[in-house]
Amino acid sequence: MVSVGLKLLWDGKVELPIGAAVSPGTEVLIGVRPRDLTLGEGPGHELVGTVYVTEVLGRSVEVTVRLGEQHVSLVAPRADTTGLRPDDPVRLTVRPENLLLFEADRPERPGRRIGQ
Repeated sequence: MVSVGLKLLWDGKVELPIGAAVSPGTEVLIGVRPRDLTLGEGPGHELVGTVYVTEVLGRSVEVTVRLGEQHVSLVAPRADTTGLRPDDPVRLTVRPENLLLFEADRPERPGRRIGQ
């Protein structure tokens, strides 16, 4: 096992460095829980996407964002989403410690989690 600095690349060539101990040649998948994404600027890595759809949930709003060909959803306070419309540019942030790393032995069924 070696500790490597992995980079996750999304559309805008956003690089998310991740330190992990993996065997050379191991393919990996990177995941993030929706609760670990923040709408707008904040501490951590910034991701830039476009609003796909919003859904009001009382005091909160579920925002689905296109990041390249991926869609991610998060719940944000209603006040933070005022004026958001489909296709609007939007920024998300995620802290590096909240990124999850998995062996990618079968992309349709990700393998075991690496690190933690």
